[in-house]
Amino acid sequence: MIFSAWLNTYGKIRNNVIVHSVHGSSGKSFCRLGGVMMANRGLDYTALVIAVIGAVNWGLIGIFRLDLVKWIFGDMTWISRLIYVLVGLSGLYLLSFFGRVGSSDEVHA
Repeated sequence: MIFSAWLNTYGKIRNNVIVHSVHGSSGKSFCRLGGVMMANRGLDYTALVIAVIGAVNWGLIGIFRLDLVKWIFGDMTWISRLIYVLVGLSGLYLLSFFGRVGSSDEVHA
């Protein structure tokens, strides 16, 4: 009963996950999705997709000795180097998830 009153006031359920807006101290509105603060969802999902593609490539290298990026784009061409750099930067950006997961419990609506 109390939960449903809170949900009607502050949040919504989308795909069995509670979603509600949180306003930070800077006045910027964030979306809290399942315990993770997502300030820029587009950038978060793009980095996640690029990191997963990189992980699949590393899995192929480890299991089959097949470097898919090298096979498609050539050995260390400018485009393959750009892909490797984007995968690395995405992985570094995703390290910020650890800080956001830990600090999401401290943010109050």
